[in-house]
Amino acid sequence: QAIDGNIAFNTGGFQPLTLDTTGGIIDAGTGTVTFGTAFLNTGLPDFANPGALLTVSGLNNVNAGTIVFNGILPPPPPPPPPPGPVLPPGGSGGTGGTGLDGQLANNQGLLDSQLGTRLPTDTTPFQQGHVSSTNYQQLYAKQIGKGKGRGLIPGATTYASDFNVEEATRLTNLGIKLGPNTGGNYIDLHAGNVVFAPSKNIVVGTHEGTVHIPAGAVALVMESGADVAVYDLHQRGTKGIQIVAGKKLISLDPGREVVLSRQKSSDFRDVMHDCKSIGFRSPKHEQINGDIRAFAMDFSIPSAIAKTVPLRNMMKSDDSMDRKAIRRIMMNAVLLEESTSHRGPFSTEDSSG
Repeated sequence: QAIDGNIAFNTGGFQPLTLDTTGGIIDAGTGTVTFGTAFLNTGLPDFANPGALLTVSGLNNVNAGTIVFNGILPPPPPPPPPPGPVLPPGGSGGTGGTGLDGQLANNQGLLDSQLGTRLPTDTTPFQQGHVSSTNYQQLYAKQIGKGKGRGLIPGATTYASDFNVEEATRLTNLGIKLGPNTGGNYIDLHAGNVVFAPSKNIVVGTHEGTVHIPAGAVALVMESGADVAVYDLHQRGTKGIQIVAGKKLISLDPGREVVLSRQKSSDFRDVMHDCKSIGFRSPKHEQINGDIRAFAMDFSIPSAIAKTVPLRNMMKSDDSMDRKAIRRIMMNAVLLEESTSHRGPFSTEDSSG
């Protein structure tokens, strides 16, 4: 079933689905692909009547702005190892295949942390099956006024998957401080705020941990030089953003944020970082090692757009890549607003203390 750029493999209410797409390509462009129950008039998911067990193979052949599984998924396999950083020729970051960093990059001896993901009880079923541009424009309008008269968070946007000299120079000219190991699919982020939206897997090195961003995902990484905040703005299907810090692997869901901090307090209110000016909710704490603590929480996507210069610019941009990325981000915002609003309001704080 294909309607208005959306594609649905419609099972009907509470019916199972077994599908193997390895024999062909499913291309919905920027539309939505739904596995499970969908509305006949829009092709979008009918969350009030979910399907039963959904067994789908060959997701690498599915191209869409959003992939929705409206039913019961089989238990997931263990998380795949994050890709190791590809350093430029002669790079000396020690992140290759040997040593402790190499073992972590290959997922050897990592402890899987659930800090960055949601529990089933964190969400409620959707009551509407259609997401339109009106929905997310209204949601954004509620937040955009809150950024007026207050300090905005500067930063840059990159769609690169190869951080060559030209791209590194462009980011540097925008105020982003990069380290000498930047090159290939690896960016050595010393300080600055960057929205990443790569078409191929990339790795972002920070002082506190390594961020693995898969193709098609959109992430905001804010490195202060002492702490780093990582935001999952969008991901394709189950291919999410992962963080390796110490010997722990932290996976993120869309609308979730992880802050890695060297500050000694286990209370997020004591963390001094610009990320606290973006709406957050229900922070949880986990000790990574003797130096680093992790704080994970929900964040408000509209608040992130209202407070950060690169995301605000994307909302006003006529560039096709910007428009495609922001549409996916805002669709996530609308869906999360409906499924997680019962968890309460978001908070903001002035990081200047």
